[in-house]
Amino acid sequence: MNIHGWVTFPIPFTKLRRLVTNHQGQVFMDSKAQESNTLSGFTLDVRDNKDSSEDAQWIAIGA
Repeated sequence: MNIHGWVTFPIPFTKLRRLVTNHQGQVFMDSKAQESNTLSGFTLDVRDNKDSSEDAQWIAIGA
């Protein structure tokens, strides 16, 4: 789980990766990965990207 902004993968991928994001809470907040075609991380976009309540869970799989 991370707040909005740049997320670095704990272990970089070497060939490809796929992402899924989801915000869970009492208020609906749209979450998505802003693709940057990197294998080391991604930019997480949650609602208005204003404060620390705008967070999301994510999972990345790849090779």
